[in-house]
Amino acid sequence: MIKKLLVAVVVLVAVVVGGLYLVAGNLPKIVRSEIETQGSRALGVGVRVRGAELQQADSPEPMIRLTGLTVANPQGFVGDNAITIDEVWIRYDGRPNQPGGRIVVREVIASGIVVAFVGESGANNLETLQRSAIAAARESATRRDQETPKLLVDSFGSRPGRLQITHRALPNSVTVTMPPVGTGSIGRRENGATAAEVAQRLLGAIVVEAVRSVITEVQNALSTKPK
Repeated sequence: MIKKLLVAVVVLVAVVVGGLYLVAGNLPKIVRSEIETQGSRALGVGVRVRGAELQQADSPEPMIRLTGLTVANPQGFVGDNAITIDEVWIRYDGRPNQPGGRIVVREVIASGIVVAFVGESGANNLETLQRSAIAAARESATRRDQETPKLLVDSFGSRPGRLQITHRALPNSVTVTMPPVGTGSIGRRENGATAAEVAQRLLGAIVVEAVRSVITEVQNALSTKPK
């Protein structure tokens, strides 16, 4: 369902870091443009980034800070955004000439995450976004040998966030804490993953925790409902 959140972060990992290698001086503009363009294309909704900046540029492992990343709700679902992220930090290996031209991302950390789950008539906004992300990943996989750059992501983690649930089984919308989410390495076994493939893995990790929370809240509501 909720498998979504980081398509933006994934495309941001590839495009963001790729853009950084190209023109560090214009990085903020390149990053924002690529995340918004590629993320919107993959998800079928508007993806926006308020700001992007390069930090510790002289370090062997520079960092990119993204602020105000939003993913709009699919058509037909109430609310402006399905996902909002205050900050995303990407720490990557800045050394040139990585084997196979791959981009090595050491760490991705997201904070200030707000995920809005909206369930209507047997469907929900997050699952709708997920289907678009899966389709994009499959299409990307068919071009694996041609797609560059390839990504190796050592770890992804998010700090506790908020999950806003609107579901017909609940009398009112509720907001609960979404636990931290993390993944192991991505792309090592495949000797490099495409941006869409990384996105699918990142989103999958978020989906698991979000869906657990939704199920718990709905079950609690049903158990206390007068018979």
